[in-house]
Amino acid sequence: DTHPLISIWSISDNRGGIGIDRMDMATDQGRCWYSTCNLRHKNHLTLGRLQNTNTNAPAAEIGALVTSSISGTELVYGSFDTAIHNIAAGSPGAWGSAHTGTLNDPATDAKEGFVGTTQYLIFVDGSSIWHSTNGTSFTENTGESPKYIEFLNGLLWSIEADGDTFWSDNVTGAWNSAGKLLLPSGYVQGLFVAEFRHSGGLVEKLCASTKVGVFVYNTDHGRWDATDLKVPVHPDNGKAFAVWRGDIYYGHGLGVLRYTQTASSPTITPIG
Repeated sequence: DTHPLISIWSISDNRGGIGIDRMDMATDQGRCWYSTCNLRHKNHLTLGRLQNTNTNAPAAEIGALVTSSISGTELVYGSFDTAIHNIAAGSPGAWGSAHTGTLNDPATDAKEGFVGTTQYLIFVDGSSIWHSTNGTSFTENTGESPKYIEFLNGLLWSIEADGDTFWSDNVTGAWNSAGKLLLPSGYVQGLFVAEFRHSGGLVEKLCASTKVGVFVYNTDHGRWDATDLKVPVHPDNGKAFAVWRGDIYYGHGLGVLRYTQTASSPTITPIG
């Protein structure tokens, strides 16, 4: 290394992730601006998932996507306009014919989970839920008009565009009211489950990603409570969110915030 302006820099740990444009050598040596590799392992860079091009997808724009093993084989299910199709997960094979059950509108969400001891695959279209126990035929329940759904503690939870919240222990029966998220209509971007500290331990709770931050459902009082993750309103806030190793990752505009539970108080860290 004899060059007067250039020196060799060896990197062996990129577990800090992406999102750093201008590096601070003291704190950002384990991070990068962008990568398509898997950065989760020290001393290793592994390739990301292989992308395959499918040429027979239905002409309509794809709506909700979900991976499900409800048929006994892991398959990817997708909604095209008002029809539900599936393709073998991890395979470049063809999309199959539409399943029994036609949505009223393009799907707004789709998830797999358990209600009681029964496994369900559910699509929602803003006016009904479409549920299946075999991945082949879908049956409509018109009790409420859910836009997003989530499974938690053997129950199915839903929220409508205006914030009205419901739960059900029987997808073929009536919904039970669970209050209302008091935000303007259209602010909710999705539901998810994350762990929160409660009575000295960690408890899974229902969360809502919105255009102004993350809210958590308070089952003791039947209401939505704001978390410390609050941001100014933006139409793209909360469209992307994930839970990884106990932390919540929340997309706001072009940035990402990490919400971490600690013993004393939560911390919020910009990560890109």
